[in-house]
Amino acid sequence: MKPEGAEPRAAKPSFISDEEADAALHYLISTAAKVGSALRDRVEAEHLLKHYTAIEYLKADGPASTREAIARASEKFKEYATKAAIAAGEHQKLLAARDAAQTRIDM
Repeated sequence: MKPEGAEPRAAKPSFISDEEADAALHYLISTAAKVGSALRDRVEAEHLLKHYTAIEYLKADGPASTREAIARASEKFKEYATKAAIAAGEHQKLLAARDAAQTRIDM
């Protein structure tokens, strides 16, 4: 109930067309599975990196700091770290695109 004498509120102006809103909504729907796959790839790559590091750590001799350095110094560690970084970047890129689409809808 509006207070007596209050002016009616103007409708919020739409900054995008219905077609643009529909396209953004379609994008959100069509990319949901891609985001899930990207998250799965990211988690898998991060766990593989941790698993490899743990195995190399256990194989190495010396104090903990030396073993950790040995585990992280290999080319294989670098390869796994790069894969984890790429997977994280792809996941974040999809999330950012979906956020942009949601923002378009909310306008």
